[in-house]
Parts: sequence; structure tokens; C-alpha cells
Amino acid sequence: MRWPPCACSREIHVGADRARGVIIRARWPEAAGRAAQTYAGQIQTVYLDPPFDTGKPYFLRLPVGETGWRKGKPMVELPAYDDRWTDGGYEEMIRAAIQTAHAMLKPEGALFLHIDPRRGPLARRLLDEVFGAGNYVNEIVWAYETGGRATGHFSRKHDTLLFYRRSDRLYFDIAAAAMPRARRHNHMRRGVDEQGRAYSAINSGGKEYRYYDDEPVYASDVWTDIAPLQQRDPRRTGFDTQKPSALLARVIGCASRPGDWAADLFAGSGTTARTAADMDRNFVSMDASDASVVTTRKRMLGCSFELDAPSRVPDGTECPALDAAIHVEGGVLNAALAGYDIGKAGVCPPDGLAHVDQWSFGIIRGGVFHAYANAARDRRSPALPDTLSFGEGPPGGEPAIAVVDILGRRIVFRGPSIGGRL
Repeated sequence: MRWPPCACSREIHVGADRARGVIIRARWPEAAGRAAQTYAGQIQTVYLDPPFDTGKPYFLRLPVGETGWRKGKPMVELPAYDDRWTDGGYEEMIRAAIQTAHAMLKPEGALFLHIDPRRGPLARRLLDEVFGAGNYVNEIVWAYETGGRATGHFSRKHDTLLFYRRSDRLYFDIAAAAMPRARRHNHMRRGVDEQGRAYSAINSGGKEYRYYDDEPVYASDVWTDIAPLQQRDPRRTGFDTQKPSALLARVIGCASRPGDWAADLFAGSGTTARTAADMDRNFVSMDASDASVVTTRKRMLGCSFELDAPSRVPDGTECPALDAAIHVEGGVLNAALAGYDIGKAGVCPPDGLAHVDQWSFGIIRGGVFHAYANAARDRRSPALPDTLSFGEGPPGGEPAIAVVDILGRRIVFRGPSIGGRL
């Protein structure tokens, strides 16, 4: 039977196993004042990965159906963000983001601004202006080997993370940036102590210094051990400029504790939100792009979210329709998708569930959609199951299916009641 759509929120409050957060779609400069007021003095760590003023547009590329994922040929390209600026707009945007971050941070909080070497001097000047030069902590160089090689100049193979504190009460845990000790072939003497621990040693000033293989070393301000995502990495979301989780894990880990809040005001592919939740931190994920919100929500697949605003359907697009059936068998609820009408002619030929990128089956209770079973396409699993099941769960609610289609829309469809069991 056809299921009618219901509400879907622009500002989505989600809950993971041990973390909670909010995904916000908001544009600058309107976003600045709202975020600064709502989260004033509450955020422990802010990560900013703004546009780099490259003069190019960027996209989210979604393959269509199982065939599209297997061939790796995207058929739908959604605008992510336009990195072309005029009349001082770029500097104004960066300043607004820095001012917002400053207002959001707790006294012991930290800001990491991720930028390229071209725009690094501008960012450093604005950070000194807003935070104060005395609150500069580090300029971190993230060096990598991927990409092409230049012949007219030295290849540009690094980004910069500018690390500032909110005040001299900064919380910082260098142990969270520990790495395995690399064994180097140098002038040090190798040995094994009485407990069987291997080490390298050097004598200096009449004293022996030992460096044990099983003791970690801590990251300096040059990070060479974190690789960018390769083009065919299965963790890629299709969002241009996606950053690796390992990079955000180091940032979040050294500057926050479990239960703290981390914020990303240019959320992009949602790496900060996903990493923060995995590390038991709460998060604020904000971006002006619909593509960013779509990608972030997909990475938070399985989290509950509030329904508090009408579904937003792009201009020229009819409201989609879902053909699904549910039944109970042996105390288990089962949902089966029979078809999905995207409601937009000319996107590509209708093909059953090919236009569905991900879906969840759960219940709506108290204005919140609780997802109990989830499925999403990715490089490792391009096929999308047409059936999801879960145990009945807590009483009180109605069955519902949340669908994210290849146009990037998430729409929740209310199902029929089943014998009063929900």
C-alpha cells in the first residue's frame, strides 16, 4: 500500500548509543548569531574546515542503484558548495566563523581551524584579532603524499591546522595523540632488558637513555601518519573534500573528554559528527549545504531524530510516494519495500528502489522517529535490501519508514497501525 509522507526536520536532534547531537542546515552570516547565542560557552572543541577560496564548485556525487555503485559512475550530482568569492566575502565569512567559535567555546575550550597554505596567513591574522595572539597554541602541518606532482614549483602537499585556546584554562591531553614508536635504523644501540622488553639506547653525558619499543610517542606539530582518503576508499561518501576520521579523532581526542561537546560549523561530509559520536562526545554539526546534511545524516544512520518541521521538497519536484507493506510474525515487525516514486520526471528512468539511497524502519513515538533497522548503499554493499525487521520494542507509537533518495531528501512515511501492538 502507499504510505503518506509526514514531517521531516531541518534541525535534527539525533541520539547515538552514548552521545547526542544536532545537525543544522544554516547559511552564513545568519548562522553565526544563532549558533553563538544558542551554544554560548558550552562547546569544548570547535573544528572549522571552511572553503579554501579555490575558485571552484564542489559536489556530492551519488550513484544510482546497485549498478551505479558497482561501476562507480555517479548519475546524480548535487551541489555541495561554491568556493568562488568576490568583494571581500571570503574574509567576512572566515571572520564570522571565528567569532562564532569564540563565543561558543568554554573557557577551557580549543579551536582548530583547518586551512591551506594560501589562506593560512589571513586565517592567522583573523584568529589573532578575535582570540588574541597570546592564545595561539600551535600551527600544525598535516603533510601527505597523495595527488599529482608539480614541475614549476615544489609540490604543495600539506594543509595547516591553526590551534588556538579560548583562555589559559585550556584542557589538553597529549596522551590522546599517542602513536606506536617507529623503529629507526640509526646510531642507537639495540638491547633487551631483564623483563624482555626491547629498546634502543644512546649514551650522552655519561648517562644511558633508553627508548622502549612498546612505549608510545606523541605527535608533534607535523602530522605525517594520517593519510587522506584515496579516491576508491570504501569509506568515501561521494562528498568532495571529505577528511579522514583519523584526523578528527586526534583533534577531538586531545582537546575534549567523553561527554563533552564538539562543534563543526562547516560540517561537509559529516566526519566530525560521526567521529565525535564514536568517541562518546556530543556534537553540533552545521552547514549551509543540503548535500552536507544528507551525507551527515547517512553517516549517523540508525540514530533517532525529532520530527518538527514540514518535509522540504525542491522546486519543480512532486512529493515522492512509497509503496511498502508491514506485517508481524513471531513477535517481529517486518517492512518490505515494493517501490519508490521519486516524484521528479527526467532524473533517470524509474527502476523500483534504484532511487533509494538508504532507508530505516522504526516507530514514531512522542514526535521522535526511532530507527530500529537500517540499510544504506556504499561501495562495499551496493545492493539495498528490500526488507527490514526488528522486535516490537517499547509500546506506544506507530510504524514508520525513513527514506533518503538520490536527490538527497530524507522523508519519513507513516505506516498503518498493526493490531494496536505499537
